[in-house]
Amino acid sequence: MRFDSLALFLQHAYVYPSSNILMFDNSHGLLLGAVRQRLGTDGEIYVCSPRQEKQDFKEFRIVNELGYTKEDTTNIHYISLKDLDENPDRQYSQ
Repeated sequence: MRFDSLALFLQHAYVYPSSNILMFDNSHGLLLGAVRQRLGTDGEIYVCSPRQEKQDFKEFRIVNELGYTKEDTTNIHYISLKDLDENPDRQYSQ
């Protein structure tokens, strides 16, 4: 993916600091890393797995290569589709 296409995607998705983002990332962390970089530590990111079990930090190779540590990613939460069904009242910006 070209960097300008990724920037346009983030602009159209209206990703901004202090957002609560619900996302499905099937790009080994490319989108997750870009959203995390744009949000900083102000917003929350909920990465939903299409599988029944939750994904974890190790599955997102690109985020690891960007140099984020566990402390840098405290605002990233890994959830499953079951978690979405059990907690429908959670508010997401995008």
